[in-house]
Amino acid sequence: MSRVDNSITKRFIILTILIIFLLNNLNGSVSADKASPDLSIDYFNFPTNVNEGNDVEFTVRIKNIVNVETGEFLNISEGTPIIVTLFIDDLEEESISNSDGLNVGETKYMNISWTAELGTETQRSVLIEVACPLLGDSNWNNNYQTGHIYVNEKGPSLEIIDIGLPDSFVINTTSMIAVKIKNYGGKTTDTIIAQLNSSIDGQIQNDTRQNSLARNATHTFYFNWTPSHFGSEKITFNIIYEGETHDYEERTISIGVEHLKWWDKNWHYRYFLTVNGTGNVPGFLNFTQFLEELEVFSQTFENDTLRIVEYSYDGDIVNVSQQYKFNESITFDSINNATGTLIWNVTGSSKEKFYCIYFDVTNNTGERTELNETEDINISGDAYVGDYTALDGWWIDFAEPINGSYTLLNQSIYIKVNTSSKAKYVEAFVFMQNNVSINFTRSLINIQDNISWEYDNLELNETGNWVIRITSIDGAGYEPVLKEHKIYVGLPDIEIVNISISTNNPATYPKIYIDDTVNFTAYLVAYEATVLNANVTIKIFNNTNNIIYNDTVVKTIYKDKENTVSFNKWKANDSGIFNVTITVDPDDLIEEKNETNNQKKKEFIVYRWPDLVIRNIILPTGTITEFEELKFDIVIANIGKGDAVDYVVNLYLEKVEEGVMKYENEIDNATFSIKINESKKIPIIWDSAIPGEWFVGAYVVVTVSKWDTYRANNIFLSNQTLKVKGLERIKPVIDSINVMPRRQEQGGSVTITAKVTDDSGLESVTIRITNPSNFSYPDETMVRTTGDLFKFTFDNTLLVGTYTFQIKAVDLSIHSNNVTAKDIFYIKKDSIPPVISYFEVRPHVQLINNDVTITCIATDNIGINTAKVFITPPDGLSFERTMNWFPSGKYVYDDIYNITGRYYFTILVKDKAGNWVETDSEYFWITSDIDDRDDDGMPDWWEEKYGLDPENPMDAQDDEDKDGLTNLKEYAAGNNPTKDIIFENAIYRLEDNAWYLIGSIALFIFLIILILFVKRRKSK
Repeated sequence: MSRVDNSITKRFIILTILIIFLLNNLNGSVSADKASPDLSIDYFNFPTNVNEGNDVEFTVRIKNIVNVETGEFLNISEGTPIIVTLFIDDLEEESISNSDGLNVGETKYMNISWTAELGTETQRSVLIEVACPLLGDSNWNNNYQTGHIYVNEKGPSLEIIDIGLPDSFVINTTSMIAVKIKNYGGKTTDTIIAQLNSSIDGQIQNDTRQNSLARNATHTFYFNWTPSHFGSEKITFNIIYEGETHDYEERTISIGVEHLKWWDKNWHYRYFLTVNGTGNVPGFLNFTQFLEELEVFSQTFENDTLRIVEYSYDGDIVNVSQQYKFNESITFDSINNATGTLIWNVTGSSKEKFYCIYFDVTNNTGERTELNETEDINISGDAYVGDYTALDGWWIDFAEPINGSYTLLNQSIYIKVNTSSKAKYVEAFVFMQNNVSINFTRSLINIQDNISWEYDNLELNETGNWVIRITSIDGAGYEPVLKEHKIYVGLPDIEIVNISISTNNPATYPKIYIDDTVNFTAYLVAYEATVLNANVTIKIFNNTNNIIYNDTVVKTIYKDKENTVSFNKWKANDSGIFNVTITVDPDDLIEEKNETNNQKKKEFIVYRWPDLVIRNIILPTGTITEFEELKFDIVIANIGKGDAVDYVVNLYLEKVEEGVMKYENEIDNATFSIKINESKKIPIIWDSAIPGEWFVGAYVVVTVSKWDTYRANNIFLSNQTLKVKGLERIKPVIDSINVMPRRQEQGGSVTITAKVTDDSGLESVTIRITNPSNFSYPDETMVRTTGDLFKFTFDNTLLVGTYTFQIKAVDLSIHSNNVTAKDIFYIKKDSIPPVISYFEVRPHVQLINNDVTITCIATDNIGINTAKVFITPPDGLSFERTMNWFPSGKYVYDDIYNITGRYYFTILVKDKAGNWVETDSEYFWITSDIDDRDDDGMPDWWEEKYGLDPENPMDAQDDEDKDGLTNLKEYAAGNNPTKDIIFENAIYRLEDNAWYLIGSIALFIFLIILILFVKRRKSK
């Protein structure tokens, strides 16, 4: 074929392929236009009863089916979305999409979630829809499913929605904090507690709301807090209801240092800062700027009298730094540019620490000494200056008179003022508050080192309100904030406005119960002036008008403020009607304008709690069948000293097969009231009995507002169980019979378990066992262990052979449906030897012709046949003896021996099947001397002292130190048998080795002569 023909052929093939490809695509498009899928919901599941706020999951199973009318079908390809939409009460709530595709005949699960919300009704309608928007649907009738869901109102849900903090906190200054909460759940019925906690002080305060808080209602708690430490601190707020924390918020705050304790009266200014970490910390300081901020101008800064003072959390002075260096800046000028970097050493923990840099100027009075700076100190460690700083100068404090106090006309007034640092002068400007034209100035006298000042004879001759204004200045011109005190000239008036009573149990107040700690608060007002040191007395009278409590506190009553005096020590230890009287100035020591308003009285009652005891639960009698309405009578008595009003008792029924009563399945409850010394039957109805055997229990609910004197008798479990018979005719099922072990040896126990179930419960499960001799033992009850598992252990297994057993289960139905099941097990001959758990001989060393006792304890699962002891005396002629059995389980052999030496013995025990066990060999000694067990002439203590063997008679003839003397001779001579010492054994050496000694001396003399001879020849 030519090249042209080949080219034409190739072009034809390519054209044919393109046409086929286009036709296939056209066919697909036409098919898509002609048909839509048929999506259906063939399964839809969701919980029908939920609580508000629960996350509810709806499970939807979708199927792509053939259109039953047209027979058409269409696969949904990957990438085409299938959408499921949830409607609640006809409003769309949620929608989800899936693009994984779905072929005809296949199914797909999709889950859609919804957070349950309350509607106008508890029952809410549910509609679920499935759709494929891009392809449509050939049959919309099967794209929906509907149902109902019941949404119950949730309990109270309390959340903090706002916290109001002051602009700043100052140490030892009281600040108010407001915490606003909102209830997003059901109405509260118990006390709400708000807690304020500190990371340093722990729990600080509680505030409570006793009244109910409705849904969506808000409430604000208030705390008055006086910080005892300064610096950074975390405070937390807990909202607690019915013992559970509903919300928790945390804030980090900074507590200021106003009027922090002044370190030294000779210094006048300071700069406060915080430091974190440890090491040598640097800080750039501009003292000229500090002085100008204090309105001290053109003064010479003392750069050599700096002091760095560390403070503790509670404001106490810790120490004064000795290691520091002030590096003046290049352009340093003590008047116009007193700047530089201060480096000082910071030790201790890495937590936040507090410092004041004390500084001064040359014009100020005071003895300020210099410190030697640390010249070689360099920046080191991880210490750094924190964010909180403050500038402070010395201040004035009024000592007398008290602000708002009073004096009589023309009575002498004493003024005393203290300054935290040395002042140049102090003046008092005195004027009438409502007539400033009446005024005068008095200079105070320095009475102590320029820090304590007084004026001791100030007289005011006009009745009314006066003001004493104190001003001062130091040598550099610094003027601290002026101080004013008001004083009234004339008679005051104190009034007790009200008395309030509270207890340590806010859940029960306004009722007061015995053992409550009762708090009495008197509200007092001082008109015209503050009254110092007023006596306030409380007296409590019982119903016979006897005083049972009396207390007095001394209180300053501030002018025009609501002053409170609290007495919180009285514990109500008796019940009845009481009267409380609170009196201010009971002895009439204070002259007042009105003496008739100084006392208040109030009556109150102390109640007693009941003591409720459940005596019995009366169960329904006769044959009880399912679906019956049953009445239970709970017998409750009140043996306490107070009436029980509107208490609640719960009835619980739980299946016996669970094995234990947990008091979790509450059937119903009843509210009751019982007076003192009364007893009642409280009926509770079970409206539809369920088949089974039931534990029956009751519990009287105790809360902080419904207390009980003794709670242990508030709970009761009936000693009878309730059996409810079913109506069905279905037999019980015996399943999973297990025999452990199925082949057991004689004497061993066999445990048989079986799973037995029945819908209506079980009346009984019994077992009958037949031994190899065809004897049947009486029927035994199988014990329920856990759930549906029953167990029986068989111990009578001495007979070898095959045992058969039959389990019979009878249900609780009225028809007593029953079923049996059979099985076998085998008992084989015992092959396990006895066990000797203990054996001994006493005494281990005994004198000749005295008793020796050999004892052992042996056990066996089928019983011991014999126990024998085999004894080998020193002469080697062994013998055996049978040991005697004693009821205590011991086997004993006693004997007397007349040959001295070591006796060996073993014990052999056989069981009734011929299995045997033998002990290791043991021994004992018979001796003529109790202190010399091996009778070798050397006592045991002496042999042990020198490392010899007190149980080896042969070592008496050994010579340990090779000095020619046996150990026995060494003992007789009182020598140490382990050391060859001339002085220790000299006598024996002379007696036994005389020729050796003579020869040694002769040899020594010969050697001396030879040495002298050689030396003499050399000298020649």
